[in-house]
Amino acid sequence: MGKTVTLKPPGENRKPPTRAEKPGGAGRALAKISAIVLGSITALLLGVLIWAMFGYNKIYPGIHAGEISLGGLTEEDARLTLELELSGVYDGASISLNVDGQSTKITAEEAGAGFSAESHARGAYEMGRVGNVFSRALFVASSPFASRDMGGSDEFYIDRAAVASRIKELSALVNSEPAQFSWEIKSSEILVRGGSPGRSLNEGALADLIVSRFLSRDFSDISTETALVEPEPLPLQSLYDSVRTEPKDAYLDTSNPAEPKIMPHVDGIGFDMEDARRRAGQGGDFSIPLVITPPALTQASLESRLFKDTLASFSTNLASSSSDRTDNIRLAASFINGTILLPGDVFSYNGTVGERTAERGFKGAGAYVNGRLVDEIGGGICQMSSTLYNAALLANLKIVERQNHSMTVAYLQSGRDATVNWGTIDFRFENNTAYPVQILASVEGKQVKTSIIGYRDSDYTVEIERDVLSSTPFQEITKVNDALAPGSKKVTVDGHSGAVVQTYRVVKDSLGNVVSRSAEAKSTYRKVDKVTELGPGLVPTGGPVGPSPSQEPAPSPSPSPSASPSPSPSAPDDPSPSPSGEPEPDPSPGSGEDDTGA
Repeated sequence: MGKTVTLKPPGENRKPPTRAEKPGGAGRALAKISAIVLGSITALLLGVLIWAMFGYNKIYPGIHAGEISLGGLTEEDARLTLELELSGVYDGASISLNVDGQSTKITAEEAGAGFSAESHARGAYEMGRVGNVFSRALFVASSPFASRDMGGSDEFYIDRAAVASRIKELSALVNSEPAQFSWEIKSSEILVRGGSPGRSLNEGALADLIVSRFLSRDFSDISTETALVEPEPLPLQSLYDSVRTEPKDAYLDTSNPAEPKIMPHVDGIGFDMEDARRRAGQGGDFSIPLVITPPALTQASLESRLFKDTLASFSTNLASSSSDRTDNIRLAASFINGTILLPGDVFSYNGTVGERTAERGFKGAGAYVNGRLVDEIGGGICQMSSTLYNAALLANLKIVERQNHSMTVAYLQSGRDATVNWGTIDFRFENNTAYPVQILASVEGKQVKTSIIGYRDSDYTVEIERDVLSSTPFQEITKVNDALAPGSKKVTVDGHSGAVVQTYRVVKDSLGNVVSRSAEAKSTYRKVDKVTELGPGLVPTGGPVGPSPSQEPAPSPSPSPSASPSPSPSAPDDPSPSPSGEPEPDPSPGSGEDDTGA
């Protein structure tokens, strides 16, 4: 029969494990022992560190001054050691200097060199004892393993002022000031004496080097050079500005109209800046040529050209003028005669002739107002302005202001007159030439004469052309006037045809070729009918018959040109034709209207 096996429950008949047999028992014991030992060492080290920080009264290990070890010494022992080792370090010491071949020697005694062992020892003792607790702890903990040179130079002292004084003595031998540029301005050139460089010793840097050498007990020779010091650059722009002169034309000084004087011209002066820079860059003495630029108009040329040519002349006829009217024109001519216009000046008729008053010598003279003859102070002087207008046109001067009369005048073709009225209408023209011009005006016999003289810088002639755009003939009106003598007649209003006229300025060269043709002015003249009064017994013939004077309404003239209302005229115009060579007057009968005012 089979064998019977009895299984025992787990753990049955097993011995309990010994201490050594318990899992991890040895490791835990060793860990406990290590912790105890490590804690003891840490506590020991911490205690040593605390003692070293607060209980140790000597210089920390590893501290030395140069080759002198001070670690582990008391402050007093460190002082004695330093005095013993360094007390004679500067005895007989000196540093030789050579600057640009000039040699000198500075001794330690001259430099005031010395050493303080006491303060040096104090400094060594305080190393690791200053600062916060963490930096001190780190310093102390690392002392046994570190080597710290305290430098030593902090407690060596040098009298820098004494060193600087000795260097200044040397500087006096080697320094030289740069020679600055100088110059002299002549009539045609600038003579420049070239600058030369100087030498300069950098005293501050050399003093610092010597002090550093003594402090580190390095007494080797020093050899150096002075630095080149360039002169100030030649101030070419300033020099240019000092000689630069703009050319100025000679001119006629008319501040004293009675004695005009030609003022001398001024030459322009300058020099070529790039050429001057090139010459200056070559060094040494040199010259800068001056560039002389004469002006366009020199004194000699102005003297030779002043009022040399008659630019234009024009005259009108006074044959039928009254003596008072002629006197007014002669007085106006006297104010104008000799007037000088510099280039750009503008002539003003009203400004030159002035107000027409009896106190100034003007007289009453006949003038037609709406065809009726009246007396007006200054009557007639529009013949002077109209004559001058034509001279200015033919001289090719610029017309600034001109207004035609309200009705045609007999002494000039329509479109070529120029009226004036004090305070409202002026006649003005500009001297647009490059030279002074002078106006000549006079009354000679029965002629009003004007001339403009100056310098003709081109060979040209000027002609005035007219284009009559429209013409409106006047009508003749007869009226019965019972106040007149039986059978008599009287013209009370002269007739004037209306017209619109365009004038042109035509400039021609010496061969007669047209250089330019420009519109000059458009003149509009109103129509005035002729009125004749008849005495009793005469029967009106031709034309409309007007009412008797007692029933006649006030005249209602045609409107004046739109450019300007017609001022009150003040002198009758001369119906006589102009002399040979002058333009013929319009063929309308009777006198024209001369609007002058007073």
